Amino acid sequence: MTERTPVLFLDANILLKRGPTIQVRDAIHAATMLHAGLPRILSTDRHFDAIKGIRRVDPIIFPRAVSASSR
Repeated sequence: MTERTPVLFLDANILLKRGPTIQVRDAIHAATMLHAGLPRILSTDRHFDAIKGIRRVDPIIFPRAVSASSR
């Protein structure tokens, strides 16, 4: 817990209201990512696709994406 925790919880609550399919823990992850400036998440959870500012990378395609970018 930090001094930013209440703000993160408020932002997570906003995300929960926007997308009812997102789970509480994922809303907290997304709010934390947005505050920290982390734009990508490795996840199979498609509800991250609807959150502006976050790009979901599916773990199924991740190995191909990494090998393609290293060429």
